[in-house]
Amino acid sequence: MKDEVQSGYKPVQDHVLKTLGIAVIAGQSVERLMGTCLTFPLQGEPLLTVEQLQTLLERHSKATLGQLLKALRQRVDLHPTFESPRLL
Repeated sequence: MKDEVQSGYKPVQDHVLKTLGIAVIAGQSVERLMGTCLTFPLQGEPLLTVEQLQTLLERHSKATLGQLLKALRQRVDLHPTFESPRLL
Protein backbone atom coordinates (compact mmCIF):
# COMPACT_ATOMS: atom_id res chain seq x y z
CA MET A 1 0.00 0.00 0.00
CA LYS A 2 3.08 2.18 -0.03
CA ASP A 3 2.51 3.28 -3.63
CA GLU A 4 -1.10 4.48 -3.06
CA VAL A 5 -1.89 8.12 -2.44
CA GLN A 6 -4.40 9.32 0.14
CA SER A 7 -7.28 8.94 -2.35
CA GLY A 8 -6.81 5.16 -2.42
CA TYR A 9 -5.61 5.11 -6.02
CA LYS A 10 -2.13 4.42 -7.27
CA PRO A 11 -0.19 7.59 -8.13
CA VAL A 12 -0.53 7.02 -11.89
CA GLN A 13 -4.30 6.48 -11.56
CA ASP A 14 -4.62 9.55 -9.37
CA HIS A 15 -2.72 11.60 -11.96
CA VAL A 16 -4.99 10.40 -14.80
CA LEU A 17 -8.14 11.20 -12.80
CA LYS A 18 -6.86 14.67 -11.91
CA THR A 19 -5.97 15.33 -15.56
CA LEU A 20 -9.44 14.22 -16.70
CA GLY A 21 -11.03 16.48 -14.08
CA ILE A 22 -9.04 19.46 -15.30
CA ALA A 23 -10.00 18.66 -18.91
CA VAL A 24 -13.71 18.53 -18.00
CA ILE A 25 -13.51 21.87 -16.19
CA ALA A 26 -11.65 23.44 -19.13
CA GLY A 27 -14.24 22.08 -21.57
CA GLN A 28 -17.08 23.50 -19.49
CA SER A 29 -15.33 26.88 -19.42
CA VAL A 30 -14.98 26.90 -23.20
CA GLU A 31 -18.63 25.90 -23.57
CA ARG A 32 -19.70 28.77 -21.28
CA LEU A 33 -17.49 31.23 -23.19
CA MET A 34 -18.98 30.18 -26.55
CA GLY A 35 -22.48 30.61 -25.16
CA THR A 36 -21.58 34.04 -23.82
CA CYS A 37 -20.11 35.10 -27.18
CA LEU A 38 -23.25 34.00 -28.98
CA THR A 39 -25.52 35.65 -26.41
CA PHE A 40 -23.92 39.07 -26.12
CA PRO A 41 -21.20 40.25 -28.58
CA LEU A 42 -22.59 38.40 -31.60
CA GLN A 43 -26.24 39.18 -30.85
CA GLY A 44 -27.74 41.11 -33.75
CA GLU A 45 -30.33 43.25 -31.99
CA PRO A 46 -30.40 44.90 -28.57
CA LEU A 47 -32.05 43.10 -25.70
CA LEU A 48 -35.04 45.02 -24.35
CA THR A 49 -36.59 42.65 -21.82
CA VAL A 50 -35.52 40.10 -19.27
CA GLU A 51 -37.52 37.49 -21.17
CA GLN A 52 -35.43 38.10 -24.29
CA LEU A 53 -32.26 37.61 -22.25
CA GLN A 54 -33.58 34.39 -20.69
CA THR A 55 -34.53 33.04 -24.12
CA LEU A 56 -31.06 33.78 -25.51
CA LEU A 57 -29.32 32.26 -22.51
CA GLU A 58 -31.36 29.06 -22.84
CA ARG A 59 -30.82 28.89 -26.60
CA HIS A 60 -27.05 29.24 -26.33
CA SER A 61 -26.44 27.32 -23.10
CA LYS A 62 -25.08 24.33 -25.05
CA ALA A 63 -23.57 26.20 -27.97
CA THR A 64 -21.29 24.31 -30.32
CA LEU A 65 -18.16 25.51 -32.05
CA GLY A 66 -20.01 25.24 -35.37
CA GLN A 67 -22.73 27.61 -34.15
CA LEU A 68 -20.10 30.09 -32.96
CA LEU A 69 -18.25 29.94 -36.30
CA LYS A 70 -21.49 30.39 -38.24
CA ALA A 71 -22.40 33.49 -36.20
CA LEU A 72 -18.86 34.82 -36.54
CA ARG A 73 -18.90 34.32 -40.34
CA GLN A 74 -22.12 36.36 -40.55
CA ARG A 75 -20.42 39.29 -38.79
CA VAL A 76 -16.86 39.30 -40.14
CA ASP A 77 -14.81 38.00 -43.05
CA LEU A 78 -12.71 35.07 -41.88
CA HIS A 79 -9.50 34.01 -43.56
CA PRO A 80 -10.10 30.90 -45.71
CA THR A 81 -7.73 28.82 -43.58
CA PHE A 82 -9.27 29.93 -40.28
CA GLU A 83 -10.97 26.56 -39.70
CA SER A 84 -8.44 24.27 -41.34
CA PRO A 85 -6.52 21.92 -39.04
CA ARG A 86 -2.85 22.72 -38.78
CA LEU A 87 0.04 20.44 -38.14
CA LEU A 88 2.05 21.42 -35.12
